[in-house]
Amino acid sequence: MQDVLTMWCVVYRSDLAFEAMVTTVPELHIWLCSMKSPSTYFRTSTMKTNCLHQISENAIAFPGYEDIRLVEHILNLMKAVMTNLPACRKIWEEIVNDVSSNYKSIEKAEDKGILNTWSENSVQLFLTSLLQTCAEVLKSYKRNSSEFI
Repeated sequence: MQDVLTMWCVVYRSDLAFEAMVTTVPELHIWLCSMKSPSTYFRTSTMKTNCLHQISENAIAFPGYEDIRLVEHILNLMKAVMTNLPACRKIWEEIVNDVSSNYKSIEKAEDKGILNTWSENSVQLFLTSLLQTCAEVLKSYKRNSSEFI
């Protein structure tokens, strides 16, 4: 029997490590679940997505989870959430503050929870901004790394 040499791509290995970290560290797991909530909220309703694009010309589509790396998906998701957040907040506030019977109480409660999670001074917003800034710095460093060698 011959020995088999197995080589793992560095990107794949780092993706596995990040996935293990997210499942192991409860705070990261909560952050990721909260990160996915705006995307799920708007991707499940065409009406809400259209409303989002009516409120903001700069709104970008929330990414679906295809067969791509987890880290790449999260970076795309962070970009979409942070870009669309002001328009998302307007929609959530409108639904929460609606006094007519257009919305069910369950929907209002869900929107209020998401609105609280993504409020101006929330930990969720702070962590997402921090991670997005770190990712941009690393991309910049990677782009300019030839200058350092």
